[in-house]
Amino acid sequence: SKLEEVETNQQQALSSLQFENQSKSDTIKENSVVIKELTTKISSLESLLKEKENEINNLNSNVKSLSSDTEKIKELESYISNLSTSNHNILNQLDSKDAEIKHCLT
Repeated sequence: SKLEEVETNQQQALSSLQFENQSKSDTIKENSVVIKELTTKISSLESLLKEKENEINNLNSNVKSLSSDTEKIKELESYISNLSTSNHNILNQLDSKDAEIKHCLT
């Protein structure tokens, strides 16, 4: 009777351990699926991050190019301004010479 009781207790303990083992095994399988999904999402996010980094690099390059263009435009504006001043001076000289010639002719 005592032996039967021990055997019953051992059987119950074994059943309990088997149930616990199966439960843990199921949890591991579920976690494995979640890990695979997360790994896929991480990989996708890493790819997206690389794309965004490339976009940022391109934008930075465009900003540098625009900055360079702006400097060139400023140089051209200054050159045009100088030409305009020079042309104005030449026109004044021509007007002066024209007046001298008209004065000589009269």
